Amino acid sequence: MTANTTTITQPIPPAINQNIPICGGKALVYFTSKEVGGPRVRGWLCRPNGTRVERILLADVDEAEQRAQALILKGKL
Repeated sequence: MTANTTTITQPIPPAINQNIPICGGKALVYFTSKEVGGPRVRGWLCRPNGTRVERILLADVDEAEQRAQALILKGKL
C-alpha cells in the first residue's frame, strides 16, 4: 500500500488573534476571525500602541498594509 503524497497548495492564512506589524511599524493589523464561507478575514487596523482605528474585512496582510498606508497618508493612523 502506498501513501498518498498529493498536496494541495493553499495560501497560508494570516495569524488570528495576533498583532502583526505593518507599514514599517507605523501600524498593526489584528485579525479576529475568518469570514464564514469565504476567503477573507475580519480584523482591525491599529495604531502601533494597539489602539483600534478601523474594522476591516480583507484577504491578506498585503491588502491590510495598502489600506493602512492610505490611512497614514490621510493622517488618521
